[in-house]
Amino acid sequence: MVSDPDAPTRNWQCVMKELVKLKHGVTKTRWEVAIKDHVLDQLRNLALLQTNSKHFVRALSPRKVSTNVFLRRIQNFALAMNWLMVPVIPKAQWPAVRYQQKRAMTLAEHQALVALERHPERKAFYLLAWHLGPSQSDVADLNADNIYWQTNVVSYAGMKSNELAFVHFGEELAAILRTLPQAGALFSYSAAAKGRGSCHPVQATLSVSRSGRGHFAQLSLCVG
Repeated sequence: MVSDPDAPTRNWQCVMKELVKLKHGVTKTRWEVAIKDHVLDQLRNLALLQTNSKHFVRALSPRKVSTNVFLRRIQNFALAMNWLMVPVIPKAQWPAVRYQQKRAMTLAEHQALVALERHPERKAFYLLAWHLGPSQSDVADLNADNIYWQTNVVSYAGMKSNELAFVHFGEELAAILRTLPQAGALFSYSAAAKGRGSCHPVQATLSVSRSGRGHFAQLSLCVG
């Protein structure tokens, strides 16, 4: 068996760092955000050989979906690399993921959310998400070049679907677009707009879904 000189000192921060190195594009960005989760701070400097199930149970106790999903993947990566001989928490005992309740946001709720938002750029972000209907990441990555003023069309390629979307807009949306940069990225805080799980003061985060009657925002109710 090949010896591993780093085994005694390898900690979870090393595992996360090596895992992110293997990711690319949007997936890499998502992982870079995920491993900054403060819940993982208690594990960063903990050596793998000194880790027991109590450490993971403590990290998972806030019941955050993102922590549950990404910590499981981090453990699986360590196992695949033979840095762990056995799982810290076996698959059968791993806590079940409990997703937040979601429902369609009403126009009144959307208006209340926008009215409470004090950051002009984020307010414009919410308005564009409502009018256009793509994912948060798609809205956050919109560029001035995606807007065709001659035909009043916003065109973009969905990050996940990679399908082109063409949305015709009227004067209401045009007025919003005119408040945004006319060159380059529409949102300077793009990374923050991609949804990191934090809640708005009204205890809501904005996500977007499609339905047979058009594009609707959803209200993700914060649970726990």
